[in-house]
Amino acid sequence: AMACVGCNPNLDVDGALIPAWLIAVILGLLLTIGTRALLVQLGLDRHLIARPLVYVSLTILFGGLAWLIFFRY
Repeated sequence: AMACVGCNPNLDVDGALIPAWLIAVILGLLLTIGTRALLVQLGLDRHLIARPLVYVSLTILFGGLAWLIFFRY
């Protein structure tokens, strides 16, 4: 357990330590919400067969990309 202490980077926001993975998940959710709004505006949302699976997959994709782009030390 002691070897994994450095595996979870924390961000200092006004004295509060926030785990970086939490920020990546929030970014993933925000990007997914924006993508859904775009798909609804374009009329493509109604053609999706498995909407929950698509949006969960997009959240995981965007969260993973945010982690790799911003928090890869």
